[in-house]
Amino acid sequence: MKKRLFLLAIVFASMLRSHSAVSQVPASEVPLLTDVDVRGKTPLELLLEMADIARTPIGIAVSKPSIYTQRISSKGLKCSFIDCVHRILLDAPEYSISESHGVVNIAVSADMLNNSLLNFTFSRFRTFAPSNATRVSADLWGNLQLSLNPKRTGYGGVLRVPSNDDVKLAPFDGRDVTLRDVLNSIVHKQGQMAWVSWPPPDPLVDAPEYELWNLVYFRRSADHTKLCCVYPPPKLANFPEDTKGRLLP
Repeated sequence: MKKRLFLLAIVFASMLRSHSAVSQVPASEVPLLTDVDVRGKTPLELLLEMADIARTPIGIAVSKPSIYTQRISSKGLKCSFIDCVHRILLDAPEYSISESHGVVNIAVSADMLNNSLLNFTFSRFRTFAPSNATRVSADLWGNLQLSLNPKRTGYGGVLRVPSNDDVKLAPFDGRDVTLRDVLNSIVHKQGQMAWVSWPPPDPLVDAPEYELWNLVYFRRSADHTKLCCVYPPPKLANFPEDTKGRLLP
């Protein structure tokens, strides 16, 4: 009987991994049935890898360097998604977990109070047609820059859309929403991605999107050895080169 239940659990986990992006399972209910290799990895890497395996949208606000400089001390992990997150954060103890708009958020609570980027509030943010996450994120950056510089008349640039960003998101229309609210809504609607924000520069005006936040697309199959993509800002000190190699294309 136990063997039969275990096989059913494996089949159920397989179904979760192949299910449509719009169907999500609460993070606490998604099992991880195999040990995860943690050797030499940082909390940031492992949090993204766990979210990928569990197909659970996540948002990570990087501030204190422990999340990208420390190396995980555990030999291996076999746990539910939320339990694994708690264990990983033992190596980055300044960070804590919360949930917003159905998305697990990881941040240093004290730093969040003064985060000029994620707390930036739009009187209204909306999009007018179904679009992919990359496009919505670009519109979010554009709206931020227009709000910071009222003399600016528009925004543009070359938009590189990853091949796995093929989920059309329903139009957004929110009033008095923060930038973090919108990022959480993007990854929640898309269902198979995470966001990572970086310590906000001063000033925010004209800072390129990739130096403010990144969208990280989950792998579509085991053949994809890398998540894509994490671009730490050039001024971010002590970001390990081997970590860049694992998270950059």
